[in-house]
Amino acid sequence: MRRGYLNLYADQYALYGNTQVMVAKLTFDTLLYWSVMCQYFLHDKWDDLEWLPANIPEVDVAALMARVQRFFREWHELEPRRWRDALVPVADFLPLHDRQVDMATPLDDDDALAGRLAEGFDVVLCLVVALFHKALELLPDQHIDPDTRIQPLAVGLDPGAWEADGLFDDGGISLAEALERLPGIEAIWLDRYAKPVEDEG
Repeated sequence: MRRGYLNLYADQYALYGNTQVMVAKLTFDTLLYWSVMCQYFLHDKWDDLEWLPANIPEVDVAALMARVQRFFREWHELEPRRWRDALVPVADFLPLHDRQVDMATPLDDDDALAGRLAEGFDVVLCLVVALFHKALELLPDQHIDPDTRIQPLAVGLDPGAWEADGLFDDGGISLAEALERLPGIEAIWLDRYAKPVEDEG
């Protein structure tokens, strides 16, 4: 897991000057951390070798982090726009707010903690699907129906790799389903309220 978290930083420094991609990255990184890792620490489960293996997410968290961080690098290559007059209202993205509240809310038992973990991680997967569809807007002549199920572990911006990577394999999440779990997601889309910097060249 520690090696997985290195993916949050390795080869990611080029993204720091890309406002939209960094907003998306910081939202994903924080939501994942608050939904999973913080819960283990706050409830003294990190070293519980009986409880922990039975209550880790079914999806490989380290593999998800690696895939999504690669996706952010691909998005960066497609997203040249710069923005101004943008104060990102992340508090309006309610799942992030809710996970922060969760960290300060005690739980009665281990079953309640397992339920919180499952719910939080499901929202993380929904966010990945929404981020993929947002970045997809930058690909010419590419459209995926919002009812098509997307595998979060297979997101990427090379259409030629989608089938081989299993982007459309069974068990994914549609954009329509994802957006139901992500109230306020518009808060992190800069093109909704920020102004693009005019090309000076």
